[in-house]
Amino acid sequence: MQPASDSPEQALSDLPRVRIVLPVHEPSPLFDETIQSIQDQDYPHLALTIVHETAAAGPLARHVEAYPNIDVARVPDGLGFGARLNLAIADIDEPLLIICHDDIAFSPDTVSTLVREFMRRGDEATLVAPKLLDWSDPVKLAPAGFDADRFGETAAMVRGGDLDQGQQERVSDVFGVSTACVLLARSFLDTLGGFDEAIDWHGEAHDLSLRARLCGGKVILASAASARHRGDFEQRGGASTDLRRRRHQMRSVLGSAPPASARVSLVGFIGLHIIEFVVAVARLDLVEVRSIPAAWLWNIGHVRSLIQRRQQISRHVELDGAELRKLRRRGSIRLSESADRRVQEREEAADRGESSLTVVRGLGAVAIGSILLFGARHLLTRSIPVVGEFRAVPDDWGTLSADWWSGWRPWGMGVEAWAPFAHPLLDVGGFLTFGSAGLLRMLLIVLPLPIGVIGAWRLFERTESPRAPVVAAALYAASPVPYNALATGSMQAMLLYASAPWLLSHLVRIPKLTVFGSSRSRRASVVGLVTLLAVVGAFVPIVFVVFGLVVVGLIAGSFLAGDMRGMATLLGVSAVAAAIGAALNAPYLWSLRHWSQVGAGIDGAGLDFTLPELLTSATGPVGSVTLGAAVFAPALFPLLSGHGQRFTWALRVWGVVLAFWAVAWAGSQGWLDIGLPAAEVLLVPVALGLAMLGGLSVMVYDHDLRDATARQLVPAVLATLGFGIALLPLLDGSFTGRWELPRVDLATSLGAVERPAEEGSYRVVWIGDPHVLGASGIPTSSNLAWTSSLDGSQDIRAAWGGESGLATELLGEAIGAGIDGRTSRLGRELSRFGVRYLVILDRQVPLPEPGRAELASSVQADGFAAQLDLVRSGVVNPAVVVYENTAWAPLNSAVSPAALETLRVDDAAPAVVFRTSHDEWTGQVRAGRSVYSALEPSSRWSLTIDDQVRPRVDVGPVGMAFDGLTDSEVTAASLVYETNDIHRLVLGAQTFAWLAMAFLRRWIVGRERRLNRAAERSVRA
Repeated sequence: MQPASDSPEQALSDLPRVRIVLPVHEPSPLFDETIQSIQDQDYPHLALTIVHETAAAGPLARHVEAYPNIDVARVPDGLGFGARLNLAIADIDEPLLIICHDDIAFSPDTVSTLVREFMRRGDEATLVAPKLLDWSDPVKLAPAGFDADRFGETAAMVRGGDLDQGQQERVSDVFGVSTACVLLARSFLDTLGGFDEAIDWHGEAHDLSLRARLCGGKVILASAASARHRGDFEQRGGASTDLRRRRHQMRSVLGSAPPASARVSLVGFIGLHIIEFVVAVARLDLVEVRSIPAAWLWNIGHVRSLIQRRQQISRHVELDGAELRKLRRRGSIRLSESADRRVQEREEAADRGESSLTVVRGLGAVAIGSILLFGARHLLTRSIPVVGEFRAVPDDWGTLSADWWSGWRPWGMGVEAWAPFAHPLLDVGGFLTFGSAGLLRMLLIVLPLPIGVIGAWRLFERTESPRAPVVAAALYAASPVPYNALATGSMQAMLLYASAPWLLSHLVRIPKLTVFGSSRSRRASVVGLVTLLAVVGAFVPIVFVVFGLVVVGLIAGSFLAGDMRGMATLLGVSAVAAAIGAALNAPYLWSLRHWSQVGAGIDGAGLDFTLPELLTSATGPVGSVTLGAAVFAPALFPLLSGHGQRFTWALRVWGVVLAFWAVAWAGSQGWLDIGLPAAEVLLVPVALGLAMLGGLSVMVYDHDLRDATARQLVPAVLATLGFGIALLPLLDGSFTGRWELPRVDLATSLGAVERPAEEGSYRVVWIGDPHVLGASGIPTSSNLAWTSSLDGSQDIRAAWGGESGLATELLGEAIGAGIDGRTSRLGRELSRFGVRYLVILDRQVPLPEPGRAELASSVQADGFAAQLDLVRSGVVNPAVVVYENTAWAPLNSAVSPAALETLRVDDAAPAVVFRTSHDEWTGQVRAGRSVYSALEPSSRWSLTIDDQVRPRVDVGPVGMAFDGLTDSEVTAASLVYETNDIHRLVLGAQTFAWLAMAFLRRWIVGRERRLNRAAERSVRA
């Protein structure tokens, strides 16, 4: 360092030793100026410690070699700002410290001026900071001192970019100062407890200043000292200010303030965040919507360290709540600044002549959200019936993950098969809903509708047409598809409706010449598509087929338009994303052996709809062929009047629409040899395509018809009229408050199949059209399907099928024989399969509720009615027919050894009757009896009686049998399935792959955002 000048004002040689602590993170080439400015200081007792990660040793080596008086503190990779400083400061003994960022350049007298001001105060409880100037234009000020409110929000005392006109040429006592450069005593920092290591990036300045104030300290902005500041250190730290700002503000306020003030602030945070959440939802600001609950969850997860922090600082607090309120700004800085920004945006829009369009966009968002909320009011406040695939979620949290981990599933006769990754994902949802199965089920049913509409809005949000998002979102919300899916209980269609716009948002921004805003990099597109396909594919495997057909439609439309630019990239990115998404779900997808298990209908069972119904999506109680045809006016408008890329994209979207119409129509005509899923599944891409064409029509009007004649505007008028008519069904359907979802279900009619556990476990066979079953069915006679459940009704796990074993196939053959009338004692045949009830579903809901109906009972009426050992239950609703097997034997039966030879279980008695977990039964077995279990045979099942594992008895392919004991009358027993170690290893690898995908996505998205911010800063510079 340079020697001090012989200034007559003060002899610098007697001043205390000072050490600059400089944390470095990914330094830019301008870092050389930072080091040089420190070397040029006129303060004689100055030392420098560079704090850096081990990975940054190379770039800093030349500075260390050039200046021997520089110390180096290496810290582990990945630490935040506070944690780095705490490690480095632990080995420092200088009485004064200067904490600064690596994007600052001192004036020659900065350190000496700061020290003089600190010594003049004569109080170690003081923070002193210099005036900050813009790095590239030092005549302009950069933010240094700030005010703060009770919520931890800060407001700079000067705006960045204001000219330095001497407005700060005095010593200012402020609430807080930036950690870009601040001097403080080492002893006072120890009193404060160092930096809060939980606040890694963003918010450490407010936290340090607040604790200094609470401990009776002063915070001084010494404007006679100056330094240039770039302000990009925190951005290079890899943090997102939007996601971390709130959580660090909450921690800083709640972890430091006096108890009374903290309680008031906690109530204030609740009110403030509710207001901000509502506003963010109305504005469709997904970053804000996510950051608010994330801040609460993060602080709840760190509550222990927060309490420890409070205990540490409470010993030194000198300021009470009243004094602290005087220092803070009243009200909410964030709300007042937001209001000011809105006023400024409206003024700027008015100057550009866009004020009316901004109002239209805001009103459109509020109107769509209000209609959706009004239409779903009863779904949010009343119970939702079990309809189709809207089945119950298990009440016990963790049950689904245990089933997934087990390797045994009760599907069919019980199979050793992989379960979908949807099981642990649903348990994650159960954790986030605090174990409320009912709330989780309600969110699964209701949320896809607004999520899909928001996605349609976001598709056009970055375009230059402010009205395009409103039109696209409105048309997507007005489509009958989601409401018919709700009415018929199609969870597949609802999940596809929610995810389709987000999938398309990645696809449409892959080509370089896109009209939907800025293009994404291939890496960001792949990771976005992989995330969506993996998550949706865990619930709805057919999404991979739908996604592939969408890509084919886009490429076909490009071919018709004569513009294939970007399509090779689109195809490659889509193929890679689909392959990785499928790989993340590989165990379950590998176990699917039939097309119907992917989510489609059985072979030979087509869709029964006319062409007009398919074209207008009028496939259920919602929708009208007449009114639905109105949407063709805005959909055709881009083809008639569009030019350039808008016309090309209109053809591409039409390619998708026509592709799915063609598949649905071919299925209705019976031209396909494979079964098709519910019509709503195929019509989701159609609904999105028509909504996109509506958004494109607005863009065509804004850009291609600016100088159009009155004659050329006629199609635009017709398109507007068609748009208005297309919205009428949406308004009409909202009055029910349920979007036509039935009010009641078949629970009362199906109460007969629920029996006490003491009677023994039993199997229920469900028979019906695959689109009515609401479960993954196994094909049987007369284009029907069957599935089974244990001990009563099914839950959400019935949606996913699996590989069938020989016993399952034999049970299917027996059911087919009964339907065809090839036996008169079906009950006795079914007794060895543990079947107690047969349920034939004609409709998804009881009459007179509207719902999808396929008369399965008329198909099998003669066959089942003629059975001598099946008795029809007293169910009075014609929507369902229930038969009880009078020859039934319990699933786990105690039988005589002689009965095993012929598999006649007429004398069977219940054994091990209590199903204690997914794959375990416990109970008692009478002496002298063997145990027969009507489960798919597997060597991994074992029966233990009085702690003795019993030997197996071969009884063929239908079930399993075990020898009993003869030396006691009643013995305790348990039947347990032991999971294969290889199965666990594969699932462990799958879990690791999912976690890796999540971290990779976070890293790539964060990197893209940092690069975008850097590009924006360079443009401004």
